[in-house]
Amino acid sequence: AFALLVCPMAARAGFIPSDLPGLQIWLDAGDPNNTGTPPAPGTPIGTWKDKSGAGHDLVQGWGDPNRYPTYQSTGIGGKPVVRFDGNDFLAGTNYDSNNPFTIFAVANMEGTQNNRLITSYNINWLMGYWGNWEGVLHADSWITDPGNANGNTFSPSNTTPYLYSASNTGGPSYAFYKNGADIT
Repeated sequence: AFALLVCPMAARAGFIPSDLPGLQIWLDAGDPNNTGTPPAPGTPIGTWKDKSGAGHDLVQGWGDPNRYPTYQSTGIGGKPVVRFDGNDFLAGTNYDSNNPFTIFAVANMEGTQNNRLITSYNINWLMGYWGNWEGVLHADSWITDPGNANGNTFSPSNTTPYLYSASNTGGPSYAFYKNGADIT
């Protein structure tokens, strides 16, 4: 299982992601339905609503409730999370990874299944975990080398949370960070 925490404390810190010019997606683990009220712990999340206003929701495209992640009120650092059990899946459908972007996610693995942390339905794009590796980025081709033990870490069961960041300045120029260290 892994948990994804994206900006649940932003407003309390005096910073709101929607203040960023050009914001394309804001996933708030404390408010995954974008209603201003957190769901009950254990609630399945079939759509994680984008709070940026751009309509880039993450969806479970198969409509299989057995593959929905669940809302948990306490997770990483005692903050709310959307918990994925390794079989769960949400993806974006309407963005172009060749446009300039920066994406952040806080996640930790708590088991042996380690599928994609962030991915897309319409392009071959993934970030985070893949094929028993953590700290990988693929954007139609490998940005990091999952077979290079110097750049990536094999993922045994590990409860350490990591901050992942991926950015693209436009075109095929990417940078990928794990806890602030460039692992591109």
